[in-house]
Amino acid sequence: MDNGKEVVAKIPNPNSGQPHFTTASEVATMKFAREVLRTPLPEVYAWSSRVQETLVGAEFILMEKMNGVELEHFLPEMTIQDRLEVVKAVAGYQKSWASVSFEVFGSLYFPEDVGESAWPSLTYLDHEGRKVHDPRFVIGPSTGREMFDNGRANIEFDRGPWKSLEDYHAAIGKREIARVKHIPELSSSPVSLHGPGLYQPTREKKTNALETYLTLFTHLLPADRYLGSPHLWHGDLHAGNIFVDPSNPTLVVGLIDWQSSELSPLYFQARQPHLIDHEGPTMHGLERPTLPADSAELEPSKKKAAQAFFYRQSCIWNARRFLSALSSRKPRHSCCFFSLATYSSTEKQRTWRKLANWKAYATPSPELKAPYIPFLSQPQISKQFKLIWRVQR
Repeated sequence: MDNGKEVVAKIPNPNSGQPHFTTASEVATMKFAREVLRTPLPEVYAWSSRVQETLVGAEFILMEKMNGVELEHFLPEMTIQDRLEVVKAVAGYQKSWASVSFEVFGSLYFPEDVGESAWPSLTYLDHEGRKVHDPRFVIGPSTGREMFDNGRANIEFDRGPWKSLEDYHAAIGKREIARVKHIPELSSSPVSLHGPGLYQPTREKKTNALETYLTLFTHLLPADRYLGSPHLWHGDLHAGNIFVDPSNPTLVVGLIDWQSSELSPLYFQARQPHLIDHEGPTMHGLERPTLPADSAELEPSKKKAAQAFFYRQSCIWNARRFLSALSSRKPRHSCCFFSLATYSSTEKQRTWRKLANWKAYATPSPELKAPYIPFLSQPQISKQFKLIWRVQR
């Protein structure tokens, strides 16, 4: 700029999401996160989500350049203690996000950007449980990636907003059914074998799996509805989106990239940030990690790499021990972060495992005062278990 100040110009890629809605929601989300949730992030100076109204012929966001450097430049050399300080800072922001809940599922917008498709006048519960009305914002259609990716962009289905948790989950199943009907080629599950004599995806099988989901999900929703209440979250907290002070990399100064943020159930949002995802072989149970037997004899570079990997595994192990100690019973609910249409065979296996231990999962029926299985016939059971056997073989 003429005054020496630097700004960042963001122009969406073609695969960013729905035109207009993705940019409009990102700007509104950034304002809410910055001013209400008190999360450090860039200030937006100017923006437009309407291509026809811009001189550059594209949607854009002009925003403040963060004072800091991406954490990814420092992370490989940081000690475990320094990494812990960063994680604690990120957890502090997540605590703030978890303390504010909404009444409607969807994405945030300014009123003038969505019109009649929005839920009028934003209402939320603040960190003290007080109901707050904020007319600066409304909740409109979701801009989550699952609403756009893998052929969904041009398919008509309900993108929200949704008033209830039941409506939100029903829309997911109906969305995937619409995708199965309209995509030109079915995708195979990348986590199961397929080929001659094994599971073969068909539109009928995928639709059947999704209809099973629609029948089942209402009986698996948490009895504590706060766990399913709408929350705003940053869904992509990897080291490239976290800015730190270069003179003190343990100090987080900002979080960037709020594109495609949505208000979805807390049990979908409250996951560990990608920053601490384990990269490497799968760790099973509470088995304690160990250094390689010959680690002392390795050359310096390999020894350093082995120790770094051991430290990462140790962090995961300690986190699991901590969660195991906190848990007084087995987890009752599990979250599914993959596409139901793509992973229909996998989801069907998950479903039937739940049915095998129904009492541990099902929400008691108010009428029957006890868990019950909503749909089952012996021919269906036999048919589904044959399919599962073919997938797992």
